[in-house]
Amino acid sequence: MKMVEREERLASFSGLVASLLPVSGKLSAIVALLLLTSCGTSSEQRASVNNDQGAAFLRIGSRSITEAVRAESFVLSRCIFLDQGHLTHISLQAQLTQAPEAARAELGTLLAGLQGRRAKNTGKEPAPSSPVRIYQLQPSSDWIVDLTVEEFSDKKGTVRVVCNLRNKGEQEFSISSPAPQLLKYIRANAARKLLEQMNRPRIPIDQHFQALAGFLGTDALSTDQQKRARRLLITKAGKSGKNQALVSTLLDHVSSFDERDLAALNSDGNIAPRVFYLAWSANRGLKKPLGELLVLSLEYHGDALLFQRALTALFPAVLNSRLYALHPPGRDREGALAFIRKLRETITKADYRDGRGWVLEP
Repeated sequence: MKMVEREERLASFSGLVASLLPVSGKLSAIVALLLLTSCGTSSEQRASVNNDQGAAFLRIGSRSITEAVRAESFVLSRCIFLDQGHLTHISLQAQLTQAPEAARAELGTLLAGLQGRRAKNTGKEPAPSSPVRIYQLQPSSDWIVDLTVEEFSDKKGTVRVVCNLRNKGEQEFSISSPAPQLLKYIRANAARKLLEQMNRPRIPIDQHFQALAGFLGTDALSTDQQKRARRLLITKAGKSGKNQALVSTLLDHVSSFDERDLAALNSDGNIAPRVFYLAWSANRGLKKPLGELLVLSLEYHGDALLFQRALTALFPAVLNSRLYALHPPGRDREGALAFIRKLRETITKADYRDGRGWVLEP
């Protein structure tokens, strides 16, 4: 596939093109190289592609795709995060031969499914939603096939596997399917490598924290790793400076933190840590901090989107369908202020559903 087409797919994924510029010019080149490598093919292979696309996918030389590249032959090479418009790239280099048998079996099923889809000439399958992470896999001995595994916010462990067959035109074929064991193995490797990159004497950058926050609430981190991750994130969230992006991400996982974690949260005059602390307190069913959030929002109009993010975390859409239908959250400051104003007017009617969040059905 052409470079422009690949960049367009990532741009639609989370506005990547715009976000890369302030991070580093080198990073944009890295992403392009990660996703847009190519290799030549023989004239016989090119002719077969032109004449019969289905057969070209089914046969790589004298072999089918599943014969040429078995699940255990792949290497999990890289992980790309796009969180809050920031990019983080992690090198993994994990052999699928070391993955549990169930994970390898799921990848084998996905490979067979890709081959079946192309054999029927059904083409691409649309992604169920925007992915939160992209993992890249390559065979250890044959570069004719590359895979990207896209992870979604899906409790079933659904992934979208995109196969790039390195023939003329670099055809792409994809399939979506639950693969919880494969995803568990990939996540664990990515999270471990991320924490290693944050070990002293290295100095973590903001994107490391953004990426790490995305692993809270998943099965990627062990108990000890979860403790370390929460400590790193809370300490970072409480430091001076503009941490709204990180705090906004943490609000998605406010229930992951306990009182010992919050003891390290020092607002130091910054409104974002204060918002997080109040949201964490309200998430335990306390109405006073919920009211304080609404009062503070009157003073900090410039941070309306942050306050709205805290309130939407406390009032989950699954419990407040009528509220969200009548008064959807805003996409800009004025829209956020309108949403907050409606909550402020009707907050006395709000009820707390133990362990699930607040409910306000106008």
